[in-house]
Amino acid sequence: MTDFNASDRKQIRAAEKAAAVAEAQRAEVIIESMATPQRRRYVWEKLAAAGIFQTTFSTDPLQMAFNEGQRNAGLVLLNDVIQYCPEQFIEAMREANGRRDSDSARSGSPTSERPGSEDAGGDDQGRTDAASG
Repeated sequence: MTDFNASDRKQIRAAEKAAAVAEAQRAEVIIESMATPQRRRYVWEKLAAAGIFQTTFSTDPLQMAFNEGQRNAGLVLLNDVIQYCPEQFIEAMREANGRRDSDSARSGSPTSERPGSEDAGGDDQGRTDAASG
């Protein structure tokens, strides 16, 4: 392999062409990956597993660094999905919400309640005593 010469216009054009081809192939892969409900679910599960929808905080700095690395990989995928097929990402969100609502209905838990909420209605009313001001 020869060294790249940044002053050679022919080499620059060849590198630009190769980059454009690689970008088109990347777009094609992402678009195909979001083409069906099953594929969108797979991508959504990978994004969720990477932790992009949650905090990466940990009191253990090594665990937190690991979590951030996982999240960064997920964010790279998310960026590609949003760049090449934003409508399918919105559809994937709707499908994930539908699955979550369906799972909640089967388990009998209300969908409006956030995890860890003490209020059965899921309302975030805060403190109601005199100390709350």
